Amino acid sequence: MVLEVYEGQRFQVYGYKKDTPVERFLCKACVVYDDLQSGISYVLIFDQCFVDEDLAACLICPNQLRENGVIVDDVPIRYDSKSSHSIKVGNVVIPLSCKGYVSYFNVRIIAAEELATLEHVEMTGAIWDPHSDDHELMENAVSTSVVNSTLTYAVDPKVLAKRLFVTVETAEATLGATTILAAKVYNEPRFSSYGHRYRYLTRKHLRGRFFTDTYFASQESKEGFKAAQTSFDICMLS
Repeated sequence: MVLEVYEGQRFQVYGYKKDTPVERFLCKACVVYDDLQSGISYVLIFDQCFVDEDLAACLICPNQLRENGVIVDDVPIRYDSKSSHSIKVGNVVIPLSCKGYVSYFNVRIIAAEELATLEHVEMTGAIWDPHSDDHELMENAVSTSVVNSTLTYAVDPKVLAKRLFVTVETAEATLGATTILAAKVYNEPRFSSYGHRYRYLTRKHLRGRFFTDTYFASQESKEGFKAAQTSFDICMLS
């Protein structure tokens, strides 16, 4: 059942063969899921979707569910014994079955009177942009910042003493007091601290080819320095 049609939001749907596109409206729709174990039925509401009467089944994007806080554990148990092979929305658990290699669950068309009597479950949110780069950026930031904490490293006291500028005895005592020889784990996403890749274009800048060189002096300057860094544009040489 279609609950709401967003008239101003049209888009075109292409098949796998990229043939003639079909125009559709973005909408909010719902179906009914019957929990056979508890005997309770739920109205599953899907926002930011479209209805195609030619499809024999409903197609769901797992990441669209996850963006709404839904736990999608779609790994079959034969591949992972710890998998629940289910979809969890709050206290509602929808077990998944397999047809071939495809995970699925059964739903049905809702009756008019059921919309007001059954419990509603929000499966997808009101905001969904499948063309956004946010998911890719966040995934890359998290995956590159996580370091395997199970790795251990054998540290030689002589090497440590050389790096820390201490005696070998002090290095041995340091290693004796160290309980964890592993890399630090960073689980927090760090992408938010960075701007876009071309953020320098928002600043005033000079056009041209620049060169730099470092000069070292035998005497200190008034500020106590013995080195100076010089930069110049190639235009200055012409």
